[in-house]
Amino acid sequence: MKPHAAAPPALAPEGSWLSYALFYIAAAWAASAVLLARGVATLPASLEIAVAGFAVAMLVALLWLRHRWVPAVYRLFRRLSTRAGLTAALTLGLLLRLAWALGLPSQPSSDGRTYLELANKLLAGDAYQSAQTLAYWPPGYAFFLSAVLRAVPAESAVLCSQLALFVVAAVGVHRLARMLGNTAAANIAALLFAAWPNLVAHSDTADKETLVIALLVWATVCALSQKRRALFGAGVLLGAATLVQPSTQLLIPALAVWLFTRAGGRMRAGAALLLCGAAVALAPWALRNYQVLGTFKLVSTNGGSNLYRANNPLANGGYTPRGAVDLSHLGELEHDSAGKQLALRWIRQQPLAFLRLGVEKQLRFMGDDAGGVASTFRWQGERRDNRLYFALKSVANLWWLLCWLLMAALLLDGARLRAASVLVWGWLYFLLLHSVFESAGKYHEPVTWIPCVLLAVLLADRWSGPRAGPPTPRPVRAGA
Repeated sequence: MKPHAAAPPALAPEGSWLSYALFYIAAAWAASAVLLARGVATLPASLEIAVAGFAVAMLVALLWLRHRWVPAVYRLFRRLSTRAGLTAALTLGLLLRLAWALGLPSQPSSDGRTYLELANKLLAGDAYQSAQTLAYWPPGYAFFLSAVLRAVPAESAVLCSQLALFVVAAVGVHRLARMLGNTAAANIAALLFAAWPNLVAHSDTADKETLVIALLVWATVCALSQKRRALFGAGVLLGAATLVQPSTQLLIPALAVWLFTRAGGRMRAGAALLLCGAAVALAPWALRNYQVLGTFKLVSTNGGSNLYRANNPLANGGYTPRGAVDLSHLGELEHDSAGKQLALRWIRQQPLAFLRLGVEKQLRFMGDDAGGVASTFRWQGERRDNRLYFALKSVANLWWLLCWLLMAALLLDGARLRAASVLVWGWLYFLLLHSVFESAGKYHEPVTWIPCVLLAVLLADRWSGPRAGPPTPRPVRAGA
């Protein structure tokens, strides 16, 4: 076997201390137990704390006994890493998604129905607006769906789009894990992504999270390639992701600042290219908004509304239809501005309530991984089969908990994230963001690929030699 070359310094801040963040995230066990208990009965805070403590005790006990069950898991994944590559992962993922879509057909509901309506308006050449608003709904997913509707029949558009997005994202996950680990890590990451129950459950739902996943995965691949042209592409992809999910917009300046301050002169130019790429993607829509609204709005006008509904005396950490002050009579821009002012005023006046609400939001963020299951059954309303729904939701959440358990066990056994530690920042970004805005399990779906890669890298680190790491930067010629 040829020895691996020494890995060059990673393009991302890395350190063993980041691994400790995963132990905090593994508190998903406590969060899931509390949410499950709430589904059974209304409990006082003291009993919720007791339930959370019991779940943590179970987690600790399983980690204490890891020598009894972890070796079998290691052997299973090692066998899979050598016998199942990207093709097997793609085949498995497509078969699972087709089986889900055929066995549990869904119909668009809630936000998905609105995006399909907007996509059909675009297809017909009508103006982009909904319910008297011109920029409330971010445009990215609607434009994506309109392109799909041009290519395939309407009745199969959602399924075809979800299958295509899975393939694109899975290839990106495989490549990213190969960059941050080795071939074994790449194969395991692709398999985990293909079989992840909550992602499979999005097979026939018009949900934008799967598009965000594909864009963020490939933006990360481009950013970690350390090539200038790829950094421009990362900017374009992050800009596109912002048009789909505006909450991703802060990733653009965060990455640009890091490149400018830490990577030296060569990457300072890369930071500028990243910003230029993002501008290419975002500028046309920002200009459109200025033309129709008469003021600057980068993507959408729903930020103030969302911020206020998540931070007011009636907020509970999740979705609430309105705040303590009814703003529905205001115009689109006034609603956005008033929502931001009211939310910030409440946060300043009630800092302790804001912090307590933040803990509740983190609990909701980490305590459930069955948003795709909920989307599949949502259109049925009260007619849904609750037994099947809760069974499938339990399977999705069990997978979720076992993955965090295995990551914690691997870290305790000495496995290291190394260059892959940068991905922890991506997860923490969404966790902290939704400690301020409304929260639910669906809000971690755009970064569900992160635990796939992290777990795969940890597993491969457990049985392999030195990692390949990101590619060595090549000298940049003038004008490159």
